[in-house]
Amino acid sequence: MWRPAADNPRLQRDLERVADRFNAASIPTTLSENIRKALWRKLLINNGVNPLTALTGLDTRSLTAHPVLTRTVYQLMEETARAAVADDVCLQTADIDEMYQLICQFDAIKTSMLVDREKGRPLELDAICGTVVKRCRKLGVVAPATALIQALLESRVSMDVDNA
Repeated sequence: MWRPAADNPRLQRDLERVADRFNAASIPTTLSENIRKALWRKLLINNGVNPLTALTGLDTRSLTAHPVLTRTVYQLMEETARAAVADDVCLQTADIDEMYQLICQFDAIKTSMLVDREKGRPLELDAICGTVVKRCRKLGVVAPATALIQALLESRVSMDVDNA
């Protein structure tokens, strides 16, 4: 039977040692008592910026500094939080705000999806946008911004392939 690390001091110490080694190797690592919530919080950022950067070609700093696109980033994050409910994960406005502020403070980076698009590699649309759209549909709610951006990217990728 699985017991949380907090209930098992030896396991907790072992996990902390592993995390310390990763952190010492410059691999940012945190321990979580609720991995599903941690993954959905990560998806807040991924769905918020990855598809938009791949669509626009903008880095994260340019995206979040743009007056219209930054509101779209937040809207995509809200849709992600609504989708999380389908997996029994409750993300609050505070979670969205925290992840939004984090992405707004990022350096000007190219997301993995933008790099993949530039290199002609497959995009993680189903894993990112598709997850949000499917979970929202399951709940009977809409994710219009995510669905639109997914459709636009699918269309652009098809055009890129046709023009290659």
